[in-house]
Amino acid sequence: MFESLRHVVAAESRAVVLVSHKLDEVLHATDDITIMRQGRVVDQRCSTDADAPALARAMVGREVSLRSERAALGIHSLNDTDLDDTDLDDTDLDDTDVEDVDPVEIEAVLSATVQPVLRIDRAVALDAGGVVALDEFSLEMHPGEIVGVAGVEGNGQRALGDVLSSLLTLSSGTVAVNGTEVPTGRSGAMARAGIGVIPEDRHDSGLVLDMTVAENLVLVDQSRAATRGLIDQRRLNTFAEEMIEQFNIACGGPNAPMWSVSGGNQQRIVLARELSQEPKILVAAQPTRGLDVGAIEYMSHRLEAAAASGVAVLLISSELEEILELSHRIIVMHRGRIVGEMSRAEANVETLGLLMGGAAA
Repeated sequence: MFESLRHVVAAESRAVVLVSHKLDEVLHATDDITIMRQGRVVDQRCSTDADAPALARAMVGREVSLRSERAALGIHSLNDTDLDDTDLDDTDLDDTDVEDVDPVEIEAVLSATVQPVLRIDRAVALDAGGVVALDEFSLEMHPGEIVGVAGVEGNGQRALGDVLSSLLTLSSGTVAVNGTEVPTGRSGAMARAGIGVIPEDRHDSGLVLDMTVAENLVLVDQSRAATRGLIDQRRLNTFAEEMIEQFNIACGGPNAPMWSVSGGNQQRIVLARELSQEPKILVAAQPTRGLDVGAIEYMSHRLEAAAASGVAVLLISSELEEILELSHRIIVMHRGRIVGEMSRAEANVETLGLLMGGAAA
């Protein structure tokens, strides 16, 4: 595509405007770069004079973590020397948010926990075409851990998220939260059991674009904004304003239509709604897909903060670097089964790649 754009510029004297938050695209496919933030132009420069760190700083208005910058560049490598201790500024997270936690301490806490908060036992599920999407899939999770799910897309990750969203019924097998079996495919059952979900496609199953910000914030539970079974607009707006402030959501207020909100802030709204339910388990499916460097950083810190508060986080992602940095434990899915499991310390890109391809590592 970029070769075609270059051709029409050179051969037909056309001008092309490329709108993207992917830094590699901007750096390699343009002649001049204009950076916008909050509706204003904040920087302009020749592409030959630009680099990724400078673009990231201009886009976000401050330094960003190296992982967020690499994710925006599409780089999927990880070395210990790549990681830094960059934190969000005070406007992004409150004082109760995540601090550094020793993985060894995590292991000790988990080993002392007798009962897992989530247990999926020999789950079998079929997709819409009748093909097996989950094949005798079993998984246990404990409070406070982030379990990363790696795998080539289409190997059962979507079905796993759908089962835990009450969107898909198991053909056989069980799902239990704190030892109590939860019926699958029954509307609202998983949410009532304490499972929150950031869906893979927020527009498909996470938000209603024609509804307001406030209405989207109570899609899971309207009781906090209702009086005698009817929505109380004042209570709804009060709750929405609290969430907007707490999660630093940039929007036109509680009554702004969802379609008017940027993608990164739409994802914050989904996150705010799910965390406001105080879930025991949070399923985060492709949580940073389509987000810019600042939004990637924010989402990563929020997931770590949720785990630090005792929530079990199931991170389903096609971004290996995201899996490697955030997860305490990693499982690899292939054709609906778990084909490998390891701690973060044991994992590397080569091993994960072999397992994802169905080969023995």
